[in-house]
Amino acid sequence: MVCDLSYLTEMMDGKKHLIKEIMDEFLKQIPGELQSIDEGVAKADFGIIKNFSHKMRSSVSIMGISSLVPVLQEMEDLGSSASEMERIVVLNQQLHSICGEAMAEIEREQVSYE
Repeated sequence: MVCDLSYLTEMMDGKKHLIKEIMDEFLKQIPGELQSIDEGVAKADFGIIKNFSHKMRSSVSIMGISSLVPVLQEMEDLGSSASEMERIVVLNQQLHSICGEAMAEIEREQVSYE
């Protein structure tokens, strides 16, 4: 499992409808954020990479996707220093791979929160 929903469950006091709402929002939000980072990479726009990496870090933290925190942190840092685009490309591939797994997992989990 890529996601650990215990933090979210604790934060929402186990209220299934709230947990499901946050899951829904995450599933709606992430594809757009990934696309924004992709555009930043394509344009070599370090500012976009920095901003969206930062923004995504809080979303993935809430969903307990701890493996993405260091990836996004490094992308944000490299975006800040406007350096190492080759490394950002590699990190972005990891980001897409793990997000894909996480989104599939969350979609499967949602059923138990209805």
